[in-house]
Amino acid sequence: MKSFRLYRPPLPMPAQPAADLSPEEWTRLQQAFLPLAVRYRRWHRMSSYALFGFLGSVAAFMFFGGVLHVPSPEWFLLPALICWMVLLGLLLSAPSLVCPGCGNDMEYGFGRYCPECGAEGLHRARGLRNTKCAACGKTLRFHKGRRYKIRTCTHCGLALDEEGL
Repeated sequence: MKSFRLYRPPLPMPAQPAADLSPEEWTRLQQAFLPLAVRYRRWHRMSSYALFGFLGSVAAFMFFGGVLHVPSPEWFLLPALICWMVLLGLLLSAPSLVCPGCGNDMEYGFGRYCPECGAEGLHRARGLRNTKCAACGKTLRFHKGRRYKIRTCTHCGLALDEEGL
């Protein structure tokens, strides 16, 4: 029986690791990544506002409709519907974090470098264990959302954002 798992092709290896780049090239690539980081932060902030607006509207509908018995609590469902549609649109238009150095998507898979600290030497996930960095000790998980910040490209080791995405 065929599996319904979606398979992605293997990621291409970068032409040269970030350690081989000159300081000028490194700075140029960081500056090229800056607009994408700003756009990603704006997208993340707007999707958080839309989610909290949706949850707040639903909570207000339940509170005013159930506890206070306001004559028409349905008016709280209109902002909930608007926030839900905005959230859906934002989720469909999420920017992908593409490394300017190697061209790989930084949210897909792990390479040789830790996305948190940039050190080489990730212990790969096997079985039920998660991927772990030997240098900083961070456990990198995917399920139920990403629980680590992306500061460096995991494929080529290029430090892109000090604050982290």
